[in-house]
Order: sequence, then structure tokens, then C-alpha cells
Amino acid sequence: MIAKTLLLGVWAWALGCVIGGRTMPGSQIGRAVFWLLLVAHVVETLIYLPQLRAAGGSLGWQVVQTLLFGVLHLGDLPAPVAG
Repeated sequence: MIAKTLLLGVWAWALGCVIGGRTMPGSQIGRAVFWLLLVAHVVETLIYLPQLRAAGGSLGWQVVQTLLFGVLHLGDLPAPVAG
């Protein structure tokens, strides 16, 4: 839970850097972090889409959670059933 809260803080700072332009402290780094997180989590979402579908519940919510938290969310999912 602490890791997810910290990651949300990083997302908020990075998004602020994208939206706020150069007015945010470390805005150039923040913009790079934003795009890096976004690309990494989109790739994770595509790779783990079958597991997200099998997890049950709303697929849209599973995708949002993966885009925000990446492997932190994927670790909370039930193990895939073999076969």
C-alpha cells in the first residue's frame, strides 16, 4: 500500500510537470519520468492482458490499475490457472 501511494505521488508530480510546463521544480525530469512510466505500464498492460482478463471484475478497472501501478497491481492478482 505504501509503494502504491508513493507511486501515485510520482505520477502526480510527473503529470504536474507535463501540464505545468517549466513552472514545476525538475520539470524536464518530471516529463521524462511521466513518459517512461506511461510507456512501461502500457507495455505491461499489453503483456499481461490475458491475466487481467482472467482476474475477473471490470477489465477497464484492471487496465487502469495496471497503468497506474504496473507490477504492484499485477502482484495482487490471483495466479493464472494452468491449462
